[in-house]
Amino acid sequence: MCEEQQYLDLLADILENGVLYHNRTGVDTKAVFGRMMRFNLKETFPILTTRKIFFRGVFEELMFFLRGDTNSKHLEEKGVYIWKGNTSRDFLDSRGLDYLIEGELGCAYSHQWRNFSGEHSLIPETKGLKGVDQVARVIDQIKNDPTSRRIYIVGVNPSQERFMALPSCHNYCQFIANPNTKELNCFFQVRSNDATLGLGFNCSQYALLLFLIAAVTGYTPNDLVYAGVDVHIYSTHFDAVRKQLKREPRPFPRLELKKKIDSLDDLESLQYDDVSLIGYNPHPNIKMDMVI
Repeated sequence: MCEEQQYLDLLADILENGVLYHNRTGVDTKAVFGRMMRFNLKETFPILTTRKIFFRGVFEELMFFLRGDTNSKHLEEKGVYIWKGNTSRDFLDSRGLDYLIEGELGCAYSHQWRNFSGEHSLIPETKGLKGVDQVARVIDQIKNDPTSRRIYIVGVNPSQERFMALPSCHNYCQFIANPNTKELNCFFQVRSNDATLGLGFNCSQYALLLFLIAAVTGYTPNDLVYAGVDVHIYSTHFDAVRKQLKREPRPFPRLELKKKIDSLDDLESLQYDDVSLIGYNPHPNIKMDMVI
């Protein structure tokens, strides 16, 4: 069975067996609880082929997180608008974040990855707080203590959740290194997962993260394991999912890194042209509007 089939089976499972829920967005979902998938990166790169994934967006948002940037206007300058709705003036004000400038994520994702629990320049309540650079910590541990079972990045932080435009959905990942084979694995968890627009994107993004962290530390990427807690489909996407389920998946492409990276500085300097998908031949995109 091709690896993408497990994703298609999950979509079908949600449509058939999901529980109908009302939620904060006002758009109902069908949801299942607790699902897992596994992808191997030795030969291929997991990215959906039954509809086209915007790989430029996958790359740019990941680099946005890795650089600790919290101003999504910088993503928009690169043609990536995935945060535009959740950082609009109206949305921020609805969250009580009137002190944040439009486009600002606050203490979400990027802030926690590179400055966990630390100071944010736009949020007075955090002034003077010393944070933890979790990305630097992960790289150091894999290089110097590869058998540790504490090589992780935590995206959720209840003490700073009130300062986030949107609390982190993918909230935990952990790396397991095998110093004997020089293979690196990654497990990641998503607390609330939009199975249509989010899940495929998330899997490709964490596959790319695994690929890049492996490159920096001198390892080879091996297995990526996904765990979803509340995995759902919005009612406005039901028809699009049925259309996608009629398509036959195609072979996954390969990922090529064109630039040698040996350090965190090298990693932060990566540009989109430094990576390439070889042999990506997806079905056409299926339009689905993001639910805010």
